[in-house]
Amino acid sequence: MLRTRLQRGERGLDGLFIGGVTPEFVEMAALMGFDYVVLDAEHGAVSGALADLIRVARLSGIASLVRIPRHSTETMAQALDYGANGVLVPGVRDADEIRAVVHATRYPPEGTRGVAFSIAAAGYGLRGRDYVSQARSSTIVVIQVETSEALEAIDAWADIDGVDAFFVGPADLSMALGEEGRPGPRFEQAMNAIVSALETKGRPWGIFAATAEARRHWKAVGAALLATGVPTVFAAGLAQWREDDANA
Repeated sequence: MLRTRLQRGERGLDGLFIGGVTPEFVEMAALMGFDYVVLDAEHGAVSGALADLIRVARLSGIASLVRIPRHSTETMAQALDYGANGVLVPGVRDADEIRAVVHATRYPPEGTRGVAFSIAAAGYGLRGRDYVSQARSSTIVVIQVETSEALEAIDAWADIDGVDAFFVGPADLSMALGEEGRPGPRFEQAMNAIVSALETKGRPWGIFAATAEARRHWKAVGAALLATGVPTVFAAGLAQWREDDANA
């Protein structure tokens, strides 16, 4: 389980953001040895296909997280009922929002998530009543760090129970820092503070690493979760494929 791997301190777990409805990308990520996929319902178009994409992930043996539209408890519940391993929550600005997310993803008495045994996550009732205990131990909550409020509060956020990891969004965080979505010196300084706060408290963290160079760098720094996106790797692959023309 992805959550178990995070809890035992594994680093450098690779993920792929998928914003489209093509299930082949999920299968390919699994076949290529990725550790998880992020199905992007914030910026992507996956919402209507979540059930099928999550099913493909489950059958392919790869963990799935769903990046929800900001604080959408309905999408959280649907994603988990469909069988996603957890949620990635963007745009968080205060501790109360984090606690609300944790509450929405946990079954009573820890939270308010509704129980149904007919759902895909519970094997449509065929897995028995142990599903609830399995969900308690395996559901992942990852909070994105991408706002100025997050940067200021990260030390306190690291103490909140129920959060399994924090994930930095370089574009949004650098935008919040006045760097127009292009990480520069302010972003690097912010990352030093974020990594120091989370490492000091033993909290797993991750980051979107668009390039192989960025992946190597942040893996060396200690990121538990690393991820790139389909458009990023597709564009890089096409550029490499056509490099002979470019150099002609």
